[in-house]
Amino acid sequence: MIRPIEDIATRNAQQIIEHAENLVEMGSNAIETITTTGNNIRDFLGEEWDSFNEFRNDLMESGRERLDNIAESISNFDAREFAGNLAESISNFDARDFADSTIERGQELLRNTAYFIDNFDAREFGAGMVDSAQRTWESVSRGISERDERNEMRNQLLTTDSEGNSRLSTIGTHEDMDDNTRERGNSFLEERNQARQYLWNQEQDRRRDEWYEEKARRETYPDIYGCPTELEPFVAEELFIPELYAVRGAKLRCNKGTHIRKLNLPKDHGIYITGEPMVHKLDCVPGDDKNITTFGVCESPDIYLLRPRPPTIILKKCKYNSYTGDEMDDDEDLGNVRGTACTPTIIGYWLGTHNDTRIVDNGEKDPFDKRKSNDDPSKGYPAVTTESVLVCRCGGFIEVVDSGQILDERFAEQDQL
Repeated sequence: MIRPIEDIATRNAQQIIEHAENLVEMGSNAIETITTTGNNIRDFLGEEWDSFNEFRNDLMESGRERLDNIAESISNFDAREFAGNLAESISNFDARDFADSTIERGQELLRNTAYFIDNFDAREFGAGMVDSAQRTWESVSRGISERDERNEMRNQLLTTDSEGNSRLSTIGTHEDMDDNTRERGNSFLEERNQARQYLWNQEQDRRRDEWYEEKARRETYPDIYGCPTELEPFVAEELFIPELYAVRGAKLRCNKGTHIRKLNLPKDHGIYITGEPMVHKLDCVPGDDKNITTFGVCESPDIYLLRPRPPTIILKKCKYNSYTGDEMDDDEDLGNVRGTACTPTIIGYWLGTHNDTRIVDNGEKDPFDKRKSNDDPSKGYPAVTTESVLVCRCGGFIEVVDSGQILDERFAEQDQL
């Protein structure tokens, strides 16, 4: 029994030696090929041959070391010893012991399976499956409901014009505001600030001229107007326009409209300042019972592009100053104004809002806002201030000329942003 095994091991060892000799021969051929290739590359590289030749020598040296290691392993290999070790392993193998251990493992597996079957409660398992299915169905139903709410909100933002073409409704979406419209709104804010600065500079010039006139009078007639040295020195003041939060009742002005109107908020968001509810970026829905009402007569030529075309109306002129929002004398006969009725068509939302103050929506414009985590930075919408502006599709810019707050000494300082 042992002799045939030694013969098989001897044959395997001889095959290994032959395979190793083939590897040595292949290595020699590879070295010869590398040498030939190196000569060809040397002719091609010319001056660069030295660096390449060094690389080639390193490569060949590494190859020689590997071949020497293989040859040493072959020379130290004792086929007779290898065969003897293999025969000893076979003779020490106990088939009965191996079978007994296999049977023992199988019996243990059967015992575990029987224990599981004995303790299996089909009713409890079924109840667990039903509970899991119910939770899965509730999760799916909640997802379907939220999807339907989003689709419904999206459909509310779409309407159909008289020609049957789908277009954005009057509220639109801020993301869908095109770059040109957004640039126009920002340009309006910049031009408004420049106009304010220009008027303030004129006021400063007027005050400076009055100061020099007063100084000249005192120098000429000190007995009448007083000593010139007692005159306070003139100091030019910088323009400061406090930015205030807009609230329900804030006065709005459109540069294409004839009348000032108040910002409405049918349902507040639960956030108040000086006792009045604050408004946020989405509060710009046109309509008599919404946020933005008509601004009287529209003087923009683009009003004629609306379909259906707004009617022609006659109104008494606005009793508020178009720039300050202050109410003028009621006894004064201001006359009438006639033209096409203003029909606010808002593009996007409020621009120039106060991003550091965010107001959570009451659920009418964004039903998902309240569900967001308090750690979510997207929860809530920026507050509208006296520096905010809306863009109308007819070319008008709607700005806040009065915050709507009733300020007194208690709130005058703390209300400034």
